[in-house]
Amino acid sequence: MPLVRTRKVTTVLFPLGILLAALLAAAATLRFRTGTGTPQSPVTRGAEAVESNDHPAAAEHFADSAELGPSGLVALQGLADALVAAQRHEESVDVYRRIVELSPSDPTARFNLAVALSRARRFDEAEKLYLQLLSENDAFVQARYNLASLYQAQGKLRQAVEVWRKVVAQAPHLPSAHTALGEALMDLGMAGEAMAAYSEAAKLAPNDARSWLNLAAAARAAGSIGRAVVAARRASQLVGTDAAAWRFLGQQWLELHRVTDKEEFLTRAVEAWRESLLLDPNQPDLREMLETYGAPTTSPATNPAKPVP
Repeated sequence: MPLVRTRKVTTVLFPLGILLAALLAAAATLRFRTGTGTPQSPVTRGAEAVESNDHPAAAEHFADSAELGPSGLVALQGLADALVAAQRHEESVDVYRRIVELSPSDPTARFNLAVALSRARRFDEAEKLYLQLLSENDAFVQARYNLASLYQAQGKLRQAVEVWRKVVAQAPHLPSAHTALGEALMDLGMAGEAMAAYSEAAKLAPNDARSWLNLAAAARAAGSIGRAVVAARRASQLVGTDAAAWRFLGQQWLELHRVTDKEEFLTRAVEAWRESLLLDPNQPDLREMLETYGAPTTSPATNPAKPVP
């Protein structure tokens, strides 16, 4: 049974919100010092476009500014981030390379280039950059986190596990890192160790239903039925309006029913599936499962399931 996957997003160290403030400040400084940063200047227009989430326009304005002054790091950073936001990843790589050329000793610039390479699916180049950054600074946890994500995205699970173990040792407060480690371990068939990783994630994020759902799946796979039941019950109190999570919860209750032969767990499975259908009726295969287990599916909205403590 597949886990409830947590999407890991590599992060540029110069976030867009901070970039916007820097761009607006740079435009104001230009107006004050030289009078060139008028409301019609490319930097100003680019900053305003970012503020209004018009990323294609922002890219165009920052490109104009970069042409007027190609050594302007603020304009180049604005252009690169606008290209990323517009999903133009290959183009963003070229701009980040220009930034690195202007700031070769800046690890943030090289980190952002590695992120851009990852998004452009140029994994080998990204890996080399991350390893280079870590060779220079072993405490660079963002680089190590992204390297682990990179390995996992490519199916290099043993390498991913090795790096995730270092990440959680270095930054034990990150629930997403424990979750990612658990995913890789489960994919390698190491359910017992995955259960430990998911348990840490659940402790760090006790109100995250998906952490408890994954803990339930790992515990069941590891033969720890008691822990699986406890985790599934906790998840049932937290799932909320996530149709996929309700569906996954139902599958966990079904598996527990199969290994314990307790009708209570089958009842809970049916309730979870009905709730999933209530939230997302477009699941014909789930309707078939309900029919298989003897539950009517004609009007799920008239009998919504309630979380069972």
